[in-house]
Amino acid sequence: IVTDVAFDIAKRNEDIYQFSPHDIEKVYGKPMAYVDLDEEYYNILQDERIRKVNKVNARKLFTKIASTQFESGYPYLMFSKTVDEGNPLTDGRAVMSNLCSEILQSQQPSQVNEEGTYEYVGRDVSCNLASLNIAKTMQGADIEKTVSTAIRGLTAVSDLSDISAVPTVQRANRELHSVGLGQFSLHEFFLREGIKYGSQESLDFTNTYFMLISYYAYKTSMEIAKERGESFVGFENSKYADYNYLAEKYSDGSRNVEVPEHTRELFRRYGIDYIPTSDDWLKLSKDIAEYGLYN
Repeated sequence: IVTDVAFDIAKRNEDIYQFSPHDIEKVYGKPMAYVDLDEEYYNILQDERIRKVNKVNARKLFTKIASTQFESGYPYLMFSKTVDEGNPLTDGRAVMSNLCSEILQSQQPSQVNEEGTYEYVGRDVSCNLASLNIAKTMQGADIEKTVSTAIRGLTAVSDLSDISAVPTVQRANRELHSVGLGQFSLHEFFLREGIKYGSQESLDFTNTYFMLISYYAYKTSMEIAKERGESFVGFENSKYADYNYLAEKYSDGSRNVEVPEHTRELFRRYGIDYIPTSDDWLKLSKDIAEYGLYN
């Protein structure tokens, strides 16, 4: 997990300090993961109550991470400030991720008594994931049906799961119904189509394809909320409740809905004739604001 302040320190070629998480929790009254280090780093550095365990040159540390990634692909990085700013939920923070860094759910800290019982049950990550094969999804010629089936299937997994052994995960799953619909085999599709990876053609396809996935995933979750008369807990305080949030992302002029003719032709070859427009996104955004999202 990388903070912006760490980059600033590296730019100045200075040392970055490691702090005692236990001391931070005593001083701030919450786990270190929930303390905004971008805001508090220098305050912590000056606070004599918090032990400075070690220091290392920040630039050398980043160089070591980069060389290790080049050799092995690990470690993955999560940029906490970017995640916070992009999080549409205002109730809690995404303080961590899994190894592959595709899970960015809002969490809340628990309060645990000395004997190990919960004073307050927070929320932790509930991992309900699936992945679509892009090449086969295109061959199916009905992206809306494919995505709708996947989201409803993932919702069933969430609804049927009840992990009572971990109360924080149980609570998050019951309240948020969080699901993740990943994609794979992009390279397979490009190879089949003779598209060079990183070319403008590949970028145009990828932007359009993922816009379609997002549209139908949001639409399905809205439809489930409408059918059940229930949204995830805290929806009304989230950015989704303001229709401008999604509408502005997919408004006229946004690269998210700009679809070049060569890309439309590629989709048409697979029997996919309709691609959502800015007007479609505006209507969906209003429907979400009215009916909510289940996931």
